[in-house]
Amino acid sequence: MSVADDLDDSGFLKGVDNLMGHFSENYHGLLCDLDLENRIEERFFPEQHAPKPRSIKRVMHVASLIYDTGGHTKVIKEWLTDDVHSVGLVVTRQNDLEIQQLELNELKDSKVAGLGELAHIDKVKELARLYTEWDCDLMIVHHHHYDVIPFIVRKFLPEVAIAIYNHGDHRSWIGASLSDLVIDFRDCAQQASLERRAAPRLEKLPFKFDSSQVDQPKSDNSIHLLSMASAYKYIPSGEHDFFTFYADFLSNHPEVQMTIVGVDQAFFSKHTSRPCPNNLTLPGKVINPNEYLKKAHYFIEPFPLGSLLSCLDSCEQGAIPLTAYGHIHNIYGTGFASIFTELDYQSSTWSKEEYLRFLEEEIVSASHRKKAIKVLSARGESLDTVAWKKRVSEIYKSFEQPYERVQPVISNSSETYIFDLKWHELMCKDQPENFRAAILASKKLGHRDFLVGVWYAYRLKRSTGLYFPNNDFKIMFRKLFASLSIRIL
Repeated sequence: MSVADDLDDSGFLKGVDNLMGHFSENYHGLLCDLDLENRIEERFFPEQHAPKPRSIKRVMHVASLIYDTGGHTKVIKEWLTDDVHSVGLVVTRQNDLEIQQLELNELKDSKVAGLGELAHIDKVKELARLYTEWDCDLMIVHHHHYDVIPFIVRKFLPEVAIAIYNHGDHRSWIGASLSDLVIDFRDCAQQASLERRAAPRLEKLPFKFDSSQVDQPKSDNSIHLLSMASAYKYIPSGEHDFFTFYADFLSNHPEVQMTIVGVDQAFFSKHTSRPCPNNLTLPGKVINPNEYLKKAHYFIEPFPLGSLLSCLDSCEQGAIPLTAYGHIHNIYGTGFASIFTELDYQSSTWSKEEYLRFLEEEIVSASHRKKAIKVLSARGESLDTVAWKKRVSEIYKSFEQPYERVQPVISNSSETYIFDLKWHELMCKDQPENFRAAILASKKLGHRDFLVGVWYAYRLKRSTGLYFPNNDFKIMFRKLFASLSIRIL
């Protein structure tokens, strides 16, 4: 008998939250857990459903959390604003008051509901009720990696159509095999969605990018650098210390101006011993950063954690992106290198010394700007608003065609994981040991893809110190491979 079998539905779903949160933080390379998703399907909707063709006229969007700033929320707001078929948004982890306090004017013409105060299974029931009340044909999910709530709606509405917009294509998340469609925003995620997430069907919808202002001259002749992200993305890790690096750089180059939107003076001082240079502006969180976007000559990607939508916003105004140095981000490398694929440099492969040399020789002299502006005009994997709307319509139209839902199979090891072992090790202890479950389960593992993901994670830890604070990981890692008799060259 399984530990999970003793739990009621809300307890089970809460356990899934915790389990997927652990996987997403600690198991890089394990993009989904098909065994877990199969258990969810067996428990809540054991009968195989065959989605009926339908004309998409009314669309509900579902998110786990929304924020007053950030790329994730921006995508949702623009979809609700620019798509005539989108009628509203349901947020599973915030209540109505919390959403109202964000003062998101873009949502004023849309239906908005928060389910934050309800128990897990009650969230599912209310979501199903709203889907019916709003007379929707399709649910588009913008969930955080752990949130299983949207997919359980099928327990009460067997014919619901569910599409996932893949905001986090670099990390583990739940639900691909429980949905009818996965929508990726870039090519490099499509193969992973098919082979490593068990997506039943794929479409691609790039981010919007308006290039009409790219070639506009800047009003100020001095060099302006802009970085913009949530403050936590700048917290130093290993050799990646954004604040110290740029405090030193700006002190040596008083002719360069820099703004870090999302960071205030207190946060800066907490994470570096350097004083704030006179040519560094720290405005904190800014709801409308247009004044900074328009002045920027270069967008500086945050590190150790990268940025994507803020880069596109800045590049729309003619800024040139400079990616972070070192392979520190995810399985696809740096965030927007995959969007602007034709840039004539790849700073994600550089050392810190090479990165500094580029700043000194190219940005300060401004010679790189002339070369990069042509790349921005090409836009890479992005669409203008008209093309974006057309692509959305094509995706909706794809639901008019019948398709057969097949049993998903993926090429990594998640389907061979021992569910009860994971549940006991990761769910039933207040502070689980990070890798004990992986070592114990390794006796049943034989699939190299997952092991490569673990090896990548270990190397990531060595280079940044970011993800694995447990000092015993190296020993655990050796035991893992010893138990499988696999030698890494």
